[in-house]
Amino acid sequence: MTDFLIRRSGFSWTDIDAKNIKLSDLSPEAIDTFVRKGVASKRMSSAAIDSDHESLLRRYELINDDGITRAAAILFSKNPLKVTRAGVTKIGAFSEDERLLRDDRIEGPVVSQPDRVMEMLWEKYVQGTYDIEGLQRVMKYPYPEKALREAVMNSTVHRDYSEAMDTSIRVYPDRVEVFNPGRLPEGWTAEELSTKHESKPANPLIAHAFYDMGYVENWAAGIPMMRRECDAMGVPEPEFSVDADGIRITFRRAPEKKVRKPTDADIKDLEEAEFHTYHAICGDEGRTVDELSVVTGLSKATVKRAITSLTEKEMIRRIGSKKAGKWIPTK
Repeated sequence: MTDFLIRRSGFSWTDIDAKNIKLSDLSPEAIDTFVRKGVASKRMSSAAIDSDHESLLRRYELINDDGITRAAAILFSKNPLKVTRAGVTKIGAFSEDERLLRDDRIEGPVVSQPDRVMEMLWEKYVQGTYDIEGLQRVMKYPYPEKALREAVMNSTVHRDYSEAMDTSIRVYPDRVEVFNPGRLPEGWTAEELSTKHESKPANPLIAHAFYDMGYVENWAAGIPMMRRECDAMGVPEPEFSVDADGIRITFRRAPEKKVRKPTDADIKDLEEAEFHTYHAICGDEGRTVDELSVVTGLSKATVKRAITSLTEKEMIRRIGSKKAGKWIPTK
């Protein structure tokens, strides 16, 4: 009934003041991040950098005469869980038979959560591979990066923070599911999400903050963009489903790229440094450049040149991140 009355009055749950939150409970670092990104996006005046935090938040109506709003506490509080149990994003890796393989919880100021979620996804949950474009190695992921980021951003901005449910991201071998505890605007259906529609943010104050950071638009452009990104990558469009608990967006993985397997003739044609580096990688795919240098007796610079050449010849490929990834033979 309370939720119904709030919505009927034209407000959202996050517009109401948080009784147990003081200005000192907000993270100065989180507010500074908000300002820095807002100025960088050119949607916020550079004068905001020198503005005191209370005045700044009042201009954004995140602080009013009644006190600090729940929106401000969710965005910038050192511990948003003091206001809402929905202030957490969970990530889990699952097998096809629904066994949980590993998981993480992203907590802290919600203004910083989308960036941390995406970093965790790429580093730990969705392995990419290196491709050669021109003379450079470029990391490629099996999902459209911009589309997946938009889904994570939407789940942060539009979730129902009055619920005691987390946003959750489930990573399977063939798909990623982003679940957002929330509801569609009254009268909307899942089919309307994929058609042209007006922007109706569930949490206007939170949406305004992310808009000024340059993270979202206010023209309902996110879902068409996700569809275009999926189409450009050659993967199925995102699937939307709505039930009593919330909204789920599912992204299907890009098909595995067929890799040419090296032949015996390829190996015979290798130069000496390439030959020794290739066999060292075949012997232990987890070796670093330093370890390959020790094993082969070659300098690190020579090993790096051999790796570049072997990659261009499609003898080896890189999986994982620059920091935690490894080289593997294509055969």
